[in-house]
Amino acid sequence: GVSGVASRLPFTLDAPAGLGGMNLKSARLLQMSSHPAALLVYGQGLGAVVVVERAASAKPQPSRASSVGGGEHQGLSLPTLQVNRATATELDTALGTVVRFTRSGVSYIVAGSVKPAVADAVARGL
Repeated sequence: GVSGVASRLPFTLDAPAGLGGMNLKSARLLQMSSHPAALLVYGQGLGAVVVVERAASAKPQPSRASSVGGGEHQGLSLPTLQVNRATATELDTALGTVVRFTRSGVSYIVAGSVKPAVADAVARGL
């Protein structure tokens, strides 16, 4: 559960009972590059949204995405939005939306097969 996951993290877990009109369904501990992280699932089925929280890395994250192998899209900028005093990047595709931001030493990834408005609402609830 949430308390068990939170006790194993080097940062304060942000896991509200509900986000974007969806209830928290599960909380799991992950290992990302041998560092603990939290995986939270809000909602269920194809409309579910996952949130990954981990300690932010010491090195800055690149602000631009580059295509694999170079090409004409190298250096393409992703759209940004404000999420509670943090600047987030957003990738909106036909399959879903991913929002990524870092705040107070914690890196957040919000992803789901949902419209950008839903992913943005979940991100802003964190």
